[in-house]
Amino acid sequence: MGSGRWHSGNIGPGNPFEKVPELSRRARGVPVWAALRSLGRDGTIALVDGLAANARALADGLRSMPRVEVFNEVVFTQVCVSFGSDARTRRVT
Repeated sequence: MGSGRWHSGNIGPGNPFEKVPELSRRARGVPVWAALRSLGRDGTIALVDGLAANARALADGLRSMPRVEVFNEVVFTQVCVSFGSDARTRRVT
């Protein structure tokens, strides 16, 4: 126990695939690359523009409801909203 060695009897640097979590993960970029590749430039732009338009429409709809406040100017896909009290906001969301 007191040797300070982190491996048990192995000589050499060991297999890094067994030692660090980063190497145990799958290639997460591949599905993203494939989606972007299949959509192409125009398809990617249309996807992002559509998501932003949906967020703006959601914010506009929420603003028309009583006791609902949208706190931010929606410029991308995030809408910061309150439904009055903290308790009501938690129940609604």
